[in-house]
Amino acid sequence: VAGIAGTGDPTRRAALEAELIRHGLAQHIRVTDDVSPAWRAAEARLQAQHLKPTYPAVVLASGTGSLAWGIDQAGNTARAGGLGPAQGDPGSAYAIGLAALRAGLDLPAISQCKISETFDAADVAAIAKLAQAVIEQADTLPGARDILDQAADDLAALAQSVAIKLSASASQPVTLVVTGSLLTRCDLLLNSVRARLQRRGIDTQPIIQIIEPVAGSVYRAIDELNQNA
Repeated sequence: VAGIAGTGDPTRRAALEAELIRHGLAQHIRVTDDVSPAWRAAEARLQAQHLKPTYPAVVLASGTGSLAWGIDQAGNTARAGGLGPAQGDPGSAYAIGLAALRAGLDLPAISQCKISETFDAADVAAIAKLAQAVIEQADTLPGARDILDQAADDLAALAQSVAIKLSASASQPVTLVVTGSLLTRCDLLLNSVRARLQRRGIDTQPIIQIIEPVAGSVYRAIDELNQNA
């Protein structure tokens, strides 16, 4: 099972599966999106603790890009964001770095970055790296905390959008799974997102951090083997 970004189109998924099989990676290959495996990894963690998954569940990812994905008890899914740097990826490291660049914050690496209309991968990566400096100087650099507050607002909005699509009621706890370098390494941002969701009437209980969502792809592969045994 390969979790790959940008594989929402069934035709593209099928082509990738065929190509990976052609290269001898495995006899049977399933290509999925790159965020739902985080939920399977979270399920496995809950099961190891003898806890049952609760629904709806929302996976909120924020690394270079950002995305929210959710699932309800019936298996219905919903998503928001994940549109890439051309759309800004709100709440992502790229969005934070871009905001710092546009604000002219005094960051060590900012002179090496440029705003590219072609969204060159190297430029996107360089801008995304600025996010760590913004986080580190949130309490000392004017404007840095404002940028992080906006990122938290944007990520909370993505999670709320998915929860609403899954018909989560105000009194219904939502399992929140967070993944991606920003949300798993920056408690300041994670706590801000959680506080904003609570103010929006969404009770995130519990919060599960998944540092390596690729583990979910392994669990999914095992699931498929067991189903076909």
